[in-house]
Amino acid sequence: MAGIPVDITQYAASLAGSCLVEVCCEKCNTMYYYQLSRIGAGTGVAIYNVRADEARKAAHNNAAADLLCILQQDAELVPCPHCQWINESLVQLYRSSRYPRILTTAWKIMIIGSVSCLIAAWYFRNSAAADRWLYHAALWGGPVASIAVGLMLLGTRRLLQSRIIPNLHYPALPELPPGTPPALIWNPTTQSLEVACGQIPEHHPLWHDYQVGRHTFRPQCVVCSAQCSADAHIVETVSKGIQLPIPVCATCLSRRTRLFRGWFTGLMALSCIGGLVPLWTTELPVVSKAIVSIPVTAVSWWLGSKVANILTRIVRIKTLDASRALFRMKFNGNCRQPII
Repeated sequence: MAGIPVDITQYAASLAGSCLVEVCCEKCNTMYYYQLSRIGAGTGVAIYNVRADEARKAAHNNAAADLLCILQQDAELVPCPHCQWINESLVQLYRSSRYPRILTTAWKIMIIGSVSCLIAAWYFRNSAAADRWLYHAALWGGPVASIAVGLMLLGTRRLLQSRIIPNLHYPALPELPPGTPPALIWNPTTQSLEVACGQIPEHHPLWHDYQVGRHTFRPQCVVCSAQCSADAHIVETVSKGIQLPIPVCATCLSRRTRLFRGWFTGLMALSCIGGLVPLWTTELPVVSKAIVSIPVTAVSWWLGSKVANILTRIVRIKTLDASRALFRMKFNGNCRQPII
């Protein structure tokens, strides 16, 4: 009897957040702070799309719980502004949260590989005598191999984590990961936190570091530095479904649209000429030529759109560390400090 199909809709949510971490230096007892920013992810399920609002709310609540857990178990390698020492507790927390994909892959291989082999062993249990070796291989060899590969990945992760030794050359300045937030100290005069002297992050002439939850954009166009309204922006999707509204004025956006249309039209025309002219000069039947022309035109459309989008894009985004919600951006304009 055929099974009854069940319509299951999964809703995903992402939530960015940050918290202020207080640190007391182990070497000189200097009290300083830094901002820890991370992204939490969560899902919710609705069967036959019933109670979809509750599923979305559950996804948001799970993302908030995941964010809270990450903020409690993670850290940044922020050195003391006085002596440049990084507390061992920060180092341990930072190490334990690195290379999460290796950890996930190792557990998937051990669990899925072992279960799959046991299912195969159950299938081969009544096989012929000549094929009994398949039963023993699936029952013992498969799970052992899956667990061995998983343990090798876990060992590799542990080795990579152990190589994170920021205080190796102390008292020299430590080598910090990209996007490390600056140390903040309390100024009793202004009654506020200020960036410690010498803790200004290095500035790249063309690329700008952006950490979700810690940085934001100035209310000005990232291309021409003109003031922008709140609704004048483009939306770029980055890791874990987080969308960043990047301010772009109407003039620059209109210019980009015109350039895109020009490049798209020219590239598509060249692609069609290069693909259709040789096709229609052949001796194939007209019907066959027309049928083949459809995918050629579709590919030309896709290729022209992709290349035109690359040539006219306003911002390039590279992922530096997805687990830390850290990205590096390059803007196609003369705006010097679009990120604060």
